[in-house]
Order: sequence, then C-alpha cells, then structure tokens
Amino acid sequence: QPAAQPTPTPKPLLIDDRGIVMPLDKVMRQVAFRPYLPMQGRQVFAVLPPLGGADTRATRGLGVEYSGKNGAQVVRSEWPAQSFTIRFGKHDLSASPCTLAEYDPGKFAFTTKTNLVETVQGDTGSSRADVQASAQEALVQACGVQSKSPAPKTR
Repeated sequence: QPAAQPTPTPKPLLIDDRGIVMPLDKVMRQVAFRPYLPMQGRQVFAVLPPLGGADTRATRGLGVEYSGKNGAQVVRSEWPAQSFTIRFGKHDLSASPCTLAEYDPGKFAFTTKTNLVETVQGDTGSSRADVQASAQEALVQACGVQSKSPAPKTR
C-alpha cells in the first residue's frame, strides 16, 4: 500500500505577527469599542496591543485578516485613538478624520469621527491597487463617505 502523502503546512497568516488570534466573541471581550468588521471572505480575528500606554481593555485594538478586493489578503487593524496625534509624515490623520493616507507602499491608514485609528495592509503578493481598494471600502464602512482626498504618499 502506498504511503500517505504529507499534508502541506498552510501559509502563516499576516495577523499571526500582529496580536493574539482568537474567535471574535473572545476578541470582543478584550476591547472596549465597537469595531467595523468587513463582511466578505474568511475572517481571522486577533486582539492587538495598544498604540501606546497601558495594556487595558480600553486601549487594545482588534485586527481581522480577510479576503479584500479581487481576493487580496489584507489585515484591517483598529484601535481607540486615545489622546494621541496620529501622524504619518506630514499628514496629521487625527486632524482630518476620514482621509485615507498611504504611509508606506501598499499600507493605508485613516482615523474615524468616532475616534478610531484604522490601518489596512496587504499580505505578500497583494497588489497595491487591490489593497488601496480594500482600504477605501474600509473607510466607506467606517466613515460613510469616500476619502476626502486621494491617498497621498506620506513618505
């Protein structure tokens, strides 16, 4: 009888490096805000360390890895902004909520009017255009509008 073929190890998820992966109901008990969650594709959730300050329920973030536009694997991360100024280069996102900014090639960020900081970035192999389209979808979901301006490069 032929030997069984070994099962290949699945590719690690980008979110594995961001926080502690767990089911959504457990994640929701670890954060103090109501996140905006993508509605498409397989979703993997994680609790993220805070942007700064003490690691408490009020400061932790939430991450979700999912299939975005055109199947791009993306991670959307959300945190309470606390009292931080959120700046990428010369672009102060805390002063201009609902404006999408590209802070690194293929990595996008914005703040919401409800005082959340959001980032969207793609996994290896995801095109910049598809990640930007996924970030634009996230912005529309969180802000209810298209970005106030095109995604400026802030590097």
